[in-house]
Amino acid sequence: MARDGPHAAAALEALKQIASNEDIPLAPQAEGIYKELTQTAEDRAVALLTSAGVQLHDVSRGKVHLARNLYRNSHLALLVNFPDVHMVQATGPRVTDEGLESLSQLRTLYSVQLVQTSVTGAGLRRLRASPHLTNLTLTADRLSVDDLRQLKHLSRLRSLTLTSLAHEGQLQFLDDAKQIGHLQLETVRLSREGVDVLNRHANLRRVGLTLVDAQDEQLREVSRLNTGLTLTVRGSPDLTDAGWRCLEGARIRYLTIIQSRITDTGVASIAKCENLEYLTIYEAPLSDTVLEHLKALPRLKYLKLEKTQVTKEGLQQLKKARPTLQIR
Repeated sequence: MARDGPHAAAALEALKQIASNEDIPLAPQAEGIYKELTQTAEDRAVALLTSAGVQLHDVSRGKVHLARNLYRNSHLALLVNFPDVHMVQATGPRVTDEGLESLSQLRTLYSVQLVQTSVTGAGLRRLRASPHLTNLTLTADRLSVDDLRQLKHLSRLRSLTLTSLAHEGQLQFLDDAKQIGHLQLETVRLSREGVDVLNRHANLRRVGLTLVDAQDEQLREVSRLNTGLTLTVRGSPDLTDAGWRCLEGARIRYLTIIQSRITDTGVASIAKCENLEYLTIYEAPLSDTVLEHLKALPRLKYLKLEKTQVTKEGLQQLKKARPTLQIR
């Protein structure tokens, strides 16, 4: 085989010369054969993935920063042809535990999103072989508490996002997954039981919650959280001033209120959250009165009020009083 090397190289060079000569009728066929013979495993993987609709971002010299729209285990298996993959988003029921076996071979992977997949706890446990995996997003409605408990084996995991929790009892897994410091819960309904679970997680530093169709009682329970809080409330027309009053003094840093009932009085209660840094309110009948309350917030850095009755003149006065405040 070694003696054949020079002959193979010469043949390949001859094929290249034919492919580059437009006057030769067989040039197009020669070009195709030459590309096929010189194509690397990485090149073939890129071709197969892009033809399947997978989006590859920042691909160069074996590196893939982000791979999105991976719908099959076979897509995930192709990623092992790249020595340096950072972020992966896999979607759909055809992604199973077998696909996660492929992901576990990616030694530089640090972020994985699994959206509406068929992955179970056994698959999650396989990710423990990924030495740098620190961020994970899961659609949780099909996962049991025991499935989620497998996350305790991911020793480097620090940030976890769970969407579509079936019930707050699933949060019991946190008693085992003590390495998680940042937890994001999308479209969740928390009662006293759920808040108690979060509060006894000693290493939890930040919690993000998205509440939809919230009631006053939920805000009351959220106010009991003893961690830094990012809170989004949307589509909640039944909230009252009493509910917002429950948040007075809560450890909220980021607050977004979208198409939810809140009045000037409710904003006055929010203005008593001294840790609040970012506030966005969309579609609420607020007046310039709220600006006097917000002006006193010591740490407020960013304010966005959209589709309210707050005037431009009022915002200009606020800007004069708080020149470093970013107002959108």
